[in-house]
Amino acid sequence: MSPIRSRHALRLLPVLALPVAALVLCQSASASVPPTAPEGSGPVASPPEGYVRLVDDTGSITVFVPETWTTVDTAPAANEDGSARPYVFASGVDLAVFNDTFASGVLYTAIPYTDDPEAIITAGGLTAGCESTKVEPYEGPVFTGSVQVGENCGEGGGTWNMIVASPADQSFTAVIQLQIESDDDQEAFDIVLQSFTYAGDPTVDPIVMVPTAPSSSVPG
Repeated sequence: MSPIRSRHALRLLPVLALPVAALVLCQSASASVPPTAPEGSGPVASPPEGYVRLVDDTGSITVFVPETWTTVDTAPAANEDGSARPYVFASGVDLAVFNDTFASGVLYTAIPYTDDPEAIITAGGLTAGCESTKVEPYEGPVFTGSVQVGENCGEGGGTWNMIVASPADQSFTAVIQLQIESDDDQEAFDIVLQSFTYAGDPTVDPIVMVPTAPSSSVPG
């Protein structure tokens, strides 16, 4: 199967064309976990060996990624009204390659709340490149929404997830696009899914929410 995939540019997604409320990153209860996570699993408190914490430039969202994902972008994107959209990208390749293949990496952004997560998946999700894709409900300890799952993707038989989910207070919607090229990166996949969260998560010490220093390499 060709590694080339087809999708839309999430960074430029016109989310304010959907019914939304103002983005307020302030309150929640805990980090989200993947829908297939073992019962009792939860947010990772600190980066495991070989991983680092990334924080976006607004100090709003955070995620752990492998140290080998050295192409990093934490500058905010923009909503259609010009307001800043928290944004984190990390991979071993640049964004253009990430967008066109199944190279391992993650793109995590926080958009104004939408009550229609599947519309976001339709607008920005995967349309080709995997043996199978499906959209199913997503429910974690705090975040609830939908997830698009792609299996046996690209030449390496990789995995794709696009989670669109919101906390119960409907303060914002998290969008996480995560892909791995092969099963060799399954650990990274799991740790990213267990660690993505935001500043309002009471399990996150505010002292760690320091924006990642601008660099072509992930800081230690």
